[in-house]
Formats: sequence, C-alpha cells, structure tokens
Amino acid sequence: MDAFTGVQRAAGRAGTIKPGTGAALKRVAVIGASGQQLFALRGGFMASIRANRHSVACFANDYKGGSDRALEALGISQHVLAPRPPGLALFAERRCVVALANELAAWRPHVVVSASGSEMGLRAVKAARRANAGKIVVIVSDVPAKGGNEAGLRITARMLERADLAVFHNADDPRTLKKRGMLPADLAYVVVAGGGVDLDAHRVQPLPPLGAGLVFLMLSRLDKAKGVLDFCQAARLLKARAPSARFELAGPPGDGPTGLKVEALTPFSDCVTYRGTLDDVRPALGGCHVYVYPSHAEGMPRSVLEAMAAGRPVITTAVAGCRDTVDERINGCLVPPSDPPALAAAMESFLKRPDLIPSIARASRAKAERRFDARAVHETLLAAMGLD
Repeated sequence: MDAFTGVQRAAGRAGTIKPGTGAALKRVAVIGASGQQLFALRGGFMASIRANRHSVACFANDYKGGSDRALEALGISQHVLAPRPPGLALFAERRCVVALANELAAWRPHVVVSASGSEMGLRAVKAARRANAGKIVVIVSDVPAKGGNEAGLRITARMLERADLAVFHNADDPRTLKKRGMLPADLAYVVVAGGGVDLDAHRVQPLPPLGAGLVFLMLSRLDKAKGVLDFCQAARLLKARAPSARFELAGPPGDGPTGLKVEALTPFSDCVTYRGTLDDVRPALGGCHVYVYPSHAEGMPRSVLEAMAAGRPVITTAVAGCRDTVDERINGCLVPPSDPPALAAAMESFLKRPDLIPSIARASRAKAERRFDARAVHETLLAAMGLD
C-alpha cells in the first residue's frame, strides 16, 4: 500500500483548480517566524488557496528578502507581529499570545495554519484558540529520531492537543507519535508527500558528460543531523580511490544544538567544495550526476524531491521520509544513517557503473511525477481543510 494515501486519491497529475467549488469563500491565516520562511515553504500551497478565491493572510515577525513583494504578488496580505516585550519570559510570552490573538480576532480566520516544533508554532495555536478562530491546522514536517530534539517534540505534542487537524509528511511520523502517546486519539490527520515538488519549475536537466569524472552534490543547511559531516567523511574515503570525482556541498550555516558553522568544513577542504548559500539550486543540480542526502531524521526532504524532478539518482538514508523517495537500485539507493563507510560504498557503486546513471536518472523523474507532484499534494490539503 502506498504510504501517501492522500496523494493517491488525487490520481495522476492534478488538473486546473476550479475557483470557488465545494466551499464558501473563507479566510486563511498562515503563521510563521518570517515572511521568507512562509513563502519558501508554503508559497505554492498559499497560491493554491488563492486560486480557489479564498483570502490568505500571513502573520510573521518580518518580511525580508523580497518576501513582501512575492506575497503581495499572490494577493496575500501581511501582518507584522509586535516584537517580544522585555521582562520575565513567562509574562512576555503571555503578552505575545494575547497580542497575536487580538490580531487574529480582528481578521476572523476560518482556518489557521502553523508548523510544529517551535515556540512560534505553539504561540500560534494558543492565540488561535484564544481568538476562537476556526479550524486549527498543525503541519508536522518531521518527528525527530529518538534522542534528537526532545524539546521540539514536546512542543509538537502540546500543539497537537489544541489542533483540529494535523498534516504529516510521511506515514511513519504519526505512528511514532502514537507509540509515544503524543497523538490525540480523536485528532484528524492527513499524510501527504511533504510539500511535493513543482514539476514545472523543476524540469528534467540533461546529465553532464560522464567521462570527466562524476559530481556528487549535497544541498543542506550545515547541520550534523542532516548528515553533512557524514557526506564529508565519505568524500574523504572516496577521494583517494577516485581522484577525478568531485564532491560539492551547498547551504547556509546551521543553528541550534546540531548546527555547524562554515569553519567545521575546513578539515575537508581538500575533498569537498563548499559553494555557500544558493538562491537557486537548479544550476547546481544540473551540474551534478548523483544527489546525496544522508539525513539522520526527516519529514520529507524537499531537496531530494527537487533532485528527483531534475532527473538525478539519489543516495539517501533508510529513515522516515527519506526512504519513501527511493526504490532501491531503481532510482537510487538507501544507506544506514550515521554510516560514512556505507555512504562511501553507495557512492562508489556509481563510480563503478556510470553507464547505469542515465536510466536511474529517468526513474527518478518518473517517480517524482508519479508520487510527488505538488499539485496533487495541494489538492489533498485543500480538501482536508475544507478549502476545495
């Protein structure tokens, strides 16, 4: 059985959304830390809501990096949240909740959407309840592996207690939360393939010539939990045996307990080329032969979906979310997490048989079209939220 039952119901490529069918026009509030984050992660979905003629408003701390113009172009209004006041943390947080609740009460949303795992997300659902807003939707993008971000997991559990609907990015995460007693028995939820991938924006790209040495690429913020150091260590193991191979890494510096600064890559500068933060990942994907993403825990890795859409073989880990993207030896291969030698062996298998890369690349694109089309994901979410 396909893990993504919601996406399966929207069989094939989703058609054009018909405005205003199946629901009265509604107001949807989307809450996050920044306008940049909301546009990057939810822009396509918010555009689908607008295509059905519903109103959308973003509530965030700021709208930098051109996100204000991008959201305005979609017809999305923007509300800037007041900064957290000084004073004791408990009282300051209460004041933030009250201020956001007042903003929501004034706008009167029928649906409130927020992502799990952060203090901002918890504040959002508390404020929505206080404002007597309509349906509260919590998007659970990932559930940390055991021993991971336990604080974030506890916040997610508190958010789910106040939610009307949960959205999961893979079928393993709700099972994990159920086992831990963190998923309310009466809470409705839907499973979708992450945010999906825009197959029009991310088209098939021709493979670079195979004769000049293979290029292995990883796109990620610099974070131990994403397997960045595993990738670097695997590259070192391979570089001596395959001097013509190239290993490229791109992404912003990390933060939080497992985040890495750029300086952490210095010991690997002889084998890994760090390309910094990329505004557009498509040229980098076009320049690689194999995409590598050895994450330790994931909801549904967006960069892997983009690599598949570009038509690239994928090496990733056999963990929740990641394993759903790969059919073993069909469009890539799976390795254990936190295992650089196994990762190096998987990468070396492509060095030994580069002639197989074109067929594996085609299989990746085919799977992206079959399983991860963003339009099918959006249709499922619109229906679950009563916005279809």
